[in-house]
Amino acid sequence: MMNFDGAKWIVSPSDNSIKGLNDSGIETFRGHLVQALAREICQNSVDARKDRTKPVVVEFSAFNTSIDNFPNNEEYKEELMRIEHFWKMRKNEQVGAFFEETMPKFKKNLSWIRISDFNTTGLTGVSQADNLWDATTWNSLVRADGDSQKDGIGSFGIGKSAPFSCSYFRTVFYATKATFENKVGFLRTETVEEEGFIGVARLLARPIGQNSKNTLTSGKMFFEKENCQVCSRCISLDPAFKREETGTDIYIPGFIPMYRGNGWVDEIVEAVINSFLYAIYQENLIVKIKTSEKNITLDKAYLDETYGNSTFSSNEKFNFTIQQKYQLLASPDVHSALFKWSGYEGYVDVRFLLGSPDYDRRITVVRAPGMKIFDKDHISGKIAFTGMVIVCGDGLNKLFKNLENPAHTEWEINRSVEGAKAMKELFAFCKGLLKSLVMTNVTEEIDSGLGAILPQEDGDGSKQETDSITPISRSIERGKSTKRGKNPPKEDEDENEDDTPAGYTPTDEPGSGGGEHGSSKSKNTEKKKDGSLEGDQNGPNEGDNTELQGEDEKTHSGKKSLIKILQERSCCIDRKEGRYRFIFTPSKNVKNASLTLYSAAEADFYYAPLCSAKNHETGEELKVNVETSSIEGLKLKKKKPVVLELTFDYSDYLSLEVECYEHN
Repeated sequence: MMNFDGAKWIVSPSDNSIKGLNDSGIETFRGHLVQALAREICQNSVDARKDRTKPVVVEFSAFNTSIDNFPNNEEYKEELMRIEHFWKMRKNEQVGAFFEETMPKFKKNLSWIRISDFNTTGLTGVSQADNLWDATTWNSLVRADGDSQKDGIGSFGIGKSAPFSCSYFRTVFYATKATFENKVGFLRTETVEEEGFIGVARLLARPIGQNSKNTLTSGKMFFEKENCQVCSRCISLDPAFKREETGTDIYIPGFIPMYRGNGWVDEIVEAVINSFLYAIYQENLIVKIKTSEKNITLDKAYLDETYGNSTFSSNEKFNFTIQQKYQLLASPDVHSALFKWSGYEGYVDVRFLLGSPDYDRRITVVRAPGMKIFDKDHISGKIAFTGMVIVCGDGLNKLFKNLENPAHTEWEINRSVEGAKAMKELFAFCKGLLKSLVMTNVTEEIDSGLGAILPQEDGDGSKQETDSITPISRSIERGKSTKRGKNPPKEDEDENEDDTPAGYTPTDEPGSGGGEHGSSKSKNTEKKKDGSLEGDQNGPNEGDNTELQGEDEKTHSGKKSLIKILQERSCCIDRKEGRYRFIFTPSKNVKNASLTLYSAAEADFYYAPLCSAKNHETGEELKVNVETSSIEGLKLKKKKPVVLELTFDYSDYLSLEVECYEHN
């Protein structure tokens, strides 16, 4: 039997309110136990980092013991029975179900998890545990609700509930070994070492005394000595572990995930990598997971081996996404810029990768201590990218922290006026940077991938002026052209961005769209003298291709289906003459295909004023339907690029979008 220095389970009286089963702090994390546990624990540990030159190590270790290892288990069991009896008298079915599930597990061997951190300061203030006026990290964790004594960016104090949500008994034990500097006089300080151990149970209220009807417990119970005195030793409830250095151990009895199988290990791995990729990559955090079956170490070497040397398909959604974010930290091709906000110390490191059609089009928001807060979408529906913003410096971290919800998973604009302004400016900066990167890097991108196809010189040997437009590099089934409504944009969205979802199913009519652009002819195809498009009449070249107008019965007989395009590129060869080179790669073999071309405007797509088209490789003139801006009768081979020479009745830049159909 362990020696606990005379500690026992002591109930805490209430203000005579009835504390039921639904604890708001515990319920916050009930739907995602393991993810919340890993996230909250690692955040707290990195916040308490001791030596900044070394990483914090967090260890999750599963073990099993007999019920005898549970401190004063008989005393604790009696309290459970008193609570159960009271709530049975109240005929509360929910509480009845809770005890039906809990009580049998307290009679058998227990499954525990120990969570220990290293290279941390430990919980300071154990020696002041009996003085609740002292704002110490010990009292904040053990005694306080909705309060935290973290330095730097602060906290809601709700994260401490995550371990309780993982225990069938809603009980957690804390053990710590801490050091701190104590002032002695005006000039001298001394290093103070202290240890402590306590148990905390968040149960339900019950009457105090057999005949009492009005005096109730608070539902909380502490394993401690009288007058809030705690055990002054760092006691280990894990027979295989003894703490030798400063840090904190959290013991969770009746660890719920362990009763549900071994999947919890993978959940911890996923939660840690998802939330602390940046901290691990920067070697500020190492997480170890130990079970009787396997040991896993999540460190930078693990990231490099898993995401630097492996290839994941889009079917492996989690690893596929994490690999993109890993590349934002490791790839030399990253585009980076700094965002600053006047009056606040620090900066935001903004990073983008462009080009892959499979990029997630999201910006991952990371703040101290290297923790992901959320993924920001609605940045651009046209540009294939992945991004990350990393908030650096105490000033900006405090500012943006004011926007966070209690679960640290979102920024909410109503929480801070100044923070909301900075957030809007930050994402506006991101959108502007993304657009500028696309425009400035497109020529280099096209040249590097299509140098053998695109023209470099005129016939006389002189360099030909080649104008480039925004590349389209993605793999989606784009929807029909629709006119944007007049609803105002969301608070954090660009009014002119394209949010048409990938995979939106078009109608059967080629190029049909909603709103005023639903007819088969573009309303914006008349060219003014200055080259702008305006009006709803045909352009000045109407009739030049009369032999190509109309619909070929053989070409368009039967049904048609949208074809996925693997990659697209466009290059303006001669802006004034409206000459473009367009390259696309089909995803399948097609005997009879058509390609419809659109011009992308700020908030809509319009039929591009196509005049003629030919195959670049063979020189063959292709059949063009100017009414629908389509090229018809194409034969396509799977994954073989098709290079087209196009002429448009338009003397300024066009941003081309296409849809490809198979006709049966």
